[in-house]
Amino acid sequence: MNGFALSIYLSFFAAALFIRNFLQLKQYGGWVLHLNTVLAAYWFVGVSVLLLHGPVRWVELMEVMALFSCIAALVTSIWLWFKGNKSARYFTVAWTGLIVLTFAAVLMMEGVLPHGPVTENGQLIGFVLEMLLLSLALAERINRVQREREEAQAEALQLQVMMNLERDEKLAAQGAMLQLQGQTNRELEDRVQERTQELERTMTNLEIANRELAKLSVTDPLTKVHNRRYFDETLQRELERSMRTGQPVSLILVDIDHFKQFNDRYGHLVGDDCLRLVASTLDQVMVRGTDLLARYGGEEFAIVMPDTSLEDAYRVAEKLRGKVQGLQFIYKGERIPVSASLGVAGQVAAPGDKVEDLIAAADKALYQAKDQGRNRSVRAEGA
Repeated sequence: MNGFALSIYLSFFAAALFIRNFLQLKQYGGWVLHLNTVLAAYWFVGVSVLLLHGPVRWVELMEVMALFSCIAALVTSIWLWFKGNKSARYFTVAWTGLIVLTFAAVLMMEGVLPHGPVTENGQLIGFVLEMLLLSLALAERINRVQREREEAQAEALQLQVMMNLERDEKLAAQGAMLQLQGQTNRELEDRVQERTQELERTMTNLEIANRELAKLSVTDPLTKVHNRRYFDETLQRELERSMRTGQPVSLILVDIDHFKQFNDRYGHLVGDDCLRLVASTLDQVMVRGTDLLARYGGEEFAIVMPDTSLEDAYRVAEKLRGKVQGLQFIYKGERIPVSASLGVAGQVAAPGDKVEDLIAAADKALYQAKDQGRNRSVRAEGA
């Protein structure tokens, strides 16, 4: 029973993750994403319980949850189909066929339907049909992306042709004007120079705009420090560099103490001001150009410190904690105390080490700092 139940839970957990990615639920959000998350969490917890504890009473609800998961997947795909998701139409047909044929096989085993090639092999037929339709859906998505890429290339080529035509027209006009009298030539030179300067200004402005866009893509809009995506990329890069050079890399996680109560008491706008002030304070302390400060999420910040040992990172963490504790955050003439808890982890990366392990170590140290009374820094054990 344990092995059978484990296989069922693993299958439905994998199916939930597949549906999440295949139907791109994160793009839609809302109830479809939340429902998928709840179901995936249920099946994952079931797998964990079966592996660590063995069968328990609520695990025996798998038949009911399996039926509910099948219906939920079908309802989700139909809803996304009406929303214009092209992959959803393939999934709906494939999933419906699998459910119907599986149900027919169950009815055959219960004696409701007679034995026959379709009923006896119904579920296998359903799986084959599902595989074919989902393969078609994947091929359609690949073709669609390829078409969009080709259309973009065609537009770029057309734009280049238009620019070449415009340039040729300018050259022809200049050639004609060169045959005019001297005054006309001087006027033409003035116009060409003016257009050239305008083009240079335009190109300069475009370059500046591109740099700003690139900066915005890696910047947290509220605190103006780097965002989570840039943090993930940087930490991965520094961990790989540590593996090559043998130099340590350290990570500091910073969490503002009692921030939820802070928001509840003073409001989210004041909370935003507090986040900005803390971010600015942390940024001022981080003087090395190689260090990275990023907003990790909510009231948490993360600091990546290349070529820094755990002890050196801990000293920096204590300095940061002291700076935050000393902030003069004034609201309506009253100084509001602000403090932070910090978790520090560091290591010389070895083959097989993952970013998630370093983050988990720093996060564990952070929660130890909270458990020990907050407003303190804690080093990761065994780092």
